[in-house]
Amino acid sequence: DQVARGVAALKRALSLGGRGPFVVQAAIAAAHARDDRDWCHIAVLYAELFGLTRSPIVTLNHSVAIAETEGPQAALDMIDRLLLSDYRYWHATRAELLYRLGRSGEACDAYRRAIPLVHNEAERRLYERRLLEIAAEPGLTNPKG
Repeated sequence: DQVARGVAALKRALSLGGRGPFVVQAAIAAAHARDDRDWCHIAVLYAELFGLTRSPIVTLNHSVAIAETEGPQAALDMIDRLLLSDYRYWHATRAELLYRLGRSGEACDAYRRAIPLVHNEAERRLYERRLLEIAAEPGLTNPKG
């Protein structure tokens, strides 16, 4: 019910010509809420949002859609240009992209960098669990730590 009300509000905002950052963010949220998620559309919306905000956090989020449409290397290239090394989500996103590229050792290193930056116990446990899962895989070539 709440999603339906949100989508209705978004449609109204769009019909009134709204295209500011909050409207684009709402459009992204609505696209994510669909069962048939259209990653190309989501990528276009993130590009539009970046044009409005110039936020590196938007680029980081955009990279997830790029990973789905162009592959993890394109997304990794995108985020490796960002200056967000003190941001846990940058490290966690890098970790998952590296893992998808078969670079498990580097993925573990990225999770190890993210964990000290976390201030939420549930999130810390998630990253620690993911690190252990990756590190336990056979054939890990770079198991530092």
